Amino acid sequence: MDETTVAFGDSVDHLMTTDMRLPGFLMKKFDYEPAPLMLAFVIGPMLESSLRKSLILSHGSLSIFWTRPISMALAIIFLLIVLSGGLSSLLKHSRSIGQGSITRD
Repeated sequence: MDETTVAFGDSVDHLMTTDMRLPGFLMKKFDYEPAPLMLAFVIGPMLESSLRKSLILSHGSLSIFWTRPISMALAIIFLLIVLSGGLSSLLKHSRSIGQGSITRD
């Protein structure tokens, strides 16, 4: 290994470190948890390949996700979880607006 290879390797390491500081800083500033992000990096490719296989088996039709009882139940549970999270956030926001608008004379 010559000196240019070592120098180039070191500069790439420094660039990668510099490039990862900004996302790390932003995640810390806005209180993002790293665990869900890492979970998404691990599970994401598996979910993508499973979705691709399902669509190939159903000849590109999305109805395979709604016609089976188990997949329909999971889809309904998923929608309820997503809607409940959005609804609770909306209620918190409306309560904070309502409390802020009350003035005492």
